[in-house]
Amino acid sequence: MASKTREDILTQAKAARENRLIETSKTKAAIKIQTWARCRLQRKRFLRIVRELLDKSLTSYEENQQQPVKSIFNNVQLFIRCLDLRSSPDILLFERLARYITRSIPNENIKFNYAGLALDKVFTQQWVIQVKKLLVISLEFLKSLNHSSQPDGKRSVLILNLLLSLTSSRTWGFLKNSKPLEVILEQVCINIVYHLVDNNLYKCLQTVLSQGVCSSRVTIKTTNLNALITLSVRPLCTQYKADVLSQFIIHILSIPSLLYHMKTQSVESIETMMKCNILANVIKYLEDDQNSKIVFNALEGSYSLCLLANLIDLVHLSSQEEVQAIIHPNFVTLSTRLLDSCQLYVAAKKSNLTQWHPLLGWFAQTNCDHAEAMPFVERQLQHLWSRNFVLQVFHCLNIFTGDVEVPYFQIKDDKNSFTKFFWKAMKMDDVMKKGLDKYNTKQSFKLGSHEVTRVVQSAVLYEACLRTLSLLRIDILTSLAFCEDFLMKFWIFLKCLGPQCGLKSFLQLLAVNSKATAPEFLMLQLFGELMNHFLTVTDDVELFEQQKSFTIQDLLMMSQFINVFLVRAIWNGYIDAKSLSTRGPMLALHSLLMTLHKRDLRKTFAPDGFWLSTDPKSSYILLELERNKRHAQTLIQKMPHVIPHADRVILFRYYVVKEKTFLGLTETSSVAPQSTLVTIRRFEPKTD
Repeated sequence: MASKTREDILTQAKAARENRLIETSKTKAAIKIQTWARCRLQRKRFLRIVRELLDKSLTSYEENQQQPVKSIFNNVQLFIRCLDLRSSPDILLFERLARYITRSIPNENIKFNYAGLALDKVFTQQWVIQVKKLLVISLEFLKSLNHSSQPDGKRSVLILNLLLSLTSSRTWGFLKNSKPLEVILEQVCINIVYHLVDNNLYKCLQTVLSQGVCSSRVTIKTTNLNALITLSVRPLCTQYKADVLSQFIIHILSIPSLLYHMKTQSVESIETMMKCNILANVIKYLEDDQNSKIVFNALEGSYSLCLLANLIDLVHLSSQEEVQAIIHPNFVTLSTRLLDSCQLYVAAKKSNLTQWHPLLGWFAQTNCDHAEAMPFVERQLQHLWSRNFVLQVFHCLNIFTGDVEVPYFQIKDDKNSFTKFFWKAMKMDDVMKKGLDKYNTKQSFKLGSHEVTRVVQSAVLYEACLRTLSLLRIDILTSLAFCEDFLMKFWIFLKCLGPQCGLKSFLQLLAVNSKATAPEFLMLQLFGELMNHFLTVTDDVELFEQQKSFTIQDLLMMSQFINVFLVRAIWNGYIDAKSLSTRGPMLALHSLLMTLHKRDLRKTFAPDGFWLSTDPKSSYILLELERNKRHAQTLIQKMPHVIPHADRVILFRYYVVKEKTFLGLTETSSVAPQSTLVTIRRFEPKTD
């Protein structure tokens, strides 16, 4: 019985302890609920009081326009702390506050000018902090607006005016006759601007600008565009900072078709950007490998193309003196690198990981959300191969104009052919050798020299365009091939590289660079593709009678150079059949050679034996072919014209007999094929 009493006592004590714990929890919960409710009510009461105070101050200002700024400063300070941009009353009150500040800025009386508090020792530090908070809130509010709608459009104008007014002291009314004070306060504004940069100024501007220009039609107003561009370049006009310039490149200059709409909608914004020397600073910044890698990795493919398009527009809008100062090698090299970075994302065919790009084809990225702006980007890129731009990029070709002695091929009229050439009193190879030995120009330039390097860099740029912008390939080829006398100057430049167009130098370079990836070979590839396109478009009358751009002598010398170069490259084992089949410099030269040979077959312009190989001779080529040498097989497969036609016929018959023997179809004395007997009955032709 005693034990039961003890258990009952313990149970009762435990139950009482649990009840007390529950009661304590309930009491604490009730206190928390009451605390939260009272705090909520008190906060609402406080916010209502703050809004009423600010509303009263703003109403007083709106009535008499002469409200001292000190009386409103503390109310603004409290309002900023409790501002909620999701609340409609707060938004309306914030708009009234922004309107009050922008209207007070031009006031010459420092007592009624909001910016005048910057000169008060009591308020200076607090005023700077308040302005920073106020402008950060303005950026968030600006980012949330729909700028295509009329109500939000008016709000965006108001917010942009507020941002412009408080980030530059030039519009502050009380500083009109105080230059020393203006310099001091301008430093304060610079500090405020960099604070905005640290708080995603450029991301906000990118969002707003993208909404306005990255579509089929421009939805942003001209005044807003001017204000946004002014805000974007303001941190760069004061002093050069690499991190700020990097953000400007990534978030502003990479916006699709931005410069295109700036020059069509707002010339003032272009002038603002030009005054800050943006183009030169951007090119200087991207010259550094580390900086360019940071930018390329942040932009990736499609936006790198948009950055290039905007830079091209900036160059196009610059003066000729500025262009000549930056185009070589800075702009040319930068453009080539941008195109190569885009090429990394171009895919050969459609797959689950690719998306169709209007300019690049199948693209290995799925975030191309600005397809509507691509027609404008294409117009920007077209400046790159326009007449003026090409002449500026290849301005260095003008120095290659020395008198050049070339081998002369005598022309004789013949009734049986259009233009019949013949060699005078000696064999073709002797005449070519003597003529080409005379080809020592007064201006001879070697590969690797400064002048040649500039031409090579320019050629590499346009070869990168052809390789990356495959959908615009025909447009680029046509623009370059028929750009006044550009192609002819290009040919004169090649003739100035030494005997036989620098044949020996190119062969030596190919010996150490068997894949033909050196920039000099890309230059030859560009010339081959342009000349091939030129010959394809030009008819016989323009080519032979009018001799448009090129004379018959030029065509002969060009054919001889390419023919000898490819023969020796194949014979020495520098290139093989695969190199002549895949896209590259060797394929471009081979295609040009075949085009020239076909034009000669159609309308003869070369003398007899012109296309035959002299080193090695055709007899030695056939001898090596019998030994199954790979270089001889490649030569016969890709360039059969280097041996005489009679030898080719004999070689063809030899291959036919050899194949019949392999298939067991050769006639012998013991096995002869049975002849087929066909009987025709004259009186029954219908049945037969």
